[in-house]
Amino acid sequence: METQRKNEIIQKALGYDISHVVKRFAKDNNISFDDVIEYEIELKRFLILCVLYPNKQFAMSSEIVDELWHTFIWHTQSYFDFCKSTGGKYIHHEPTPGDHENLECDEITLLYLETFDTLPSLRVWSMLNQDIKEFTCSRSPASCHHKLSSEKYATLQM
Repeated sequence: METQRKNEIIQKALGYDISHVVKRFAKDNNISFDDVIEYEIELKRFLILCVLYPNKQFAMSSEIVDELWHTFIWHTQSYFDFCKSTGGKYIHHEPTPGDHENLECDEITLLYLETFDTLPSLRVWSMLNQDIKEFTCSRSPASCHHKLSSEKYATLQM
């Protein structure tokens, strides 16, 4: 996908107003509005990855973001409009069977880094980040420019 189209998708998705969903989720779950804003950004980024990489199998690895996604889907018109305006088609939410092949955490982290120029939030995506001491991509060590020490990883999270 060309860079301009990719950037358009990212901007449309991140700029799409779901404040009514965020408010409902915060109220129903007794969570601060500021925290839910962070989850909203991460949900939109997850959905962006689904749009940009339709042949990849992404597993939802954040329970709280998954719950926000459910709330978003319940607002059917908003969710449908979001899907149509960002990727042109409905983004389905289906449970992942236990034997289903999903992307490895490193691959998801790499796609996230390459797409958003930052690493996934440690607080939100703990499953992706729980064992990361040093993140590397699958390229040979000589050609990998993604090596990040845990110190560098921490600075990107701020």
